[in-house]
Amino acid sequence: MLLAACGGGGDSAAGPPQPAGSLTVGSCTIAEGAPACTAPVSWTTTNATSPRVLLGSATVAATAAGSLTAPIGTVTQTVTLLDGATELDTRSVVGTCVSASAWDGSACRPFAVRTVERAPTPFVESGGAVTLEIVVYKPLRSGPVPAVMFNHDSTGSGDDPSQFRITYTNEAIARFFADRDWLVAFPQRRGRGASNGLWMKNSHPIAPGIRASRPATTSTRRAC
Repeated sequence: MLLAACGGGGDSAAGPPQPAGSLTVGSCTIAEGAPACTAPVSWTTTNATSPRVLLGSATVAATAAGSLTAPIGTVTQTVTLLDGATELDTRSVVGTCVSASAWDGSACRPFAVRTVERAPTPFVESGGAVTLEIVVYKPLRSGPVPAVMFNHDSTGSGDDPSQFRITYTNEAIARFFADRDWLVAFPQRRGRGASNGLWMKNSHPIAPGIRASRPATTSTRRAC
């Protein structure tokens, strides 16, 4: 008797679960006189059998999940999450010098003294006086110094309110002049940054609900 077996798939063995993971790396600011800052790093994995976290090429952790702080300088470093030789996630991080300081090759050193001032205007809105935020970078030398006023008022197309409250400065410009013993001031126009009042680009400042406490001159209008 000849017996023939019918073809059948039978049970196929499922493959091993694939490892997965994610990294979260925060930013950090390097203080004056410091060579580095500490950035927070956290990670999670699933199905990882040999998890590792690398900072550059050095292993800084070998757990499936956790958190730590990593020393970060002004050179971009890479944080990598691995399972064995398999890369699960990677992030880049770099430290930045605190405002009014710059990297000198070994640490962040101050190039100016940064202060925030309030400048009065002749305008009153909703019963309150309108004042403007001015960010000042004063050179480290003592005594009277020349000054430059850098007025930047662009908010793009003017239709994104999230841009209105961003205080604009430029550290490169501030350092250029401070290194030459010039004071640099960055005024924020009305309604921009921390300046109070309504933001009205390319429109006359005397709008409904706004009055001038003294006659506005052409120069006053343009300054606001």
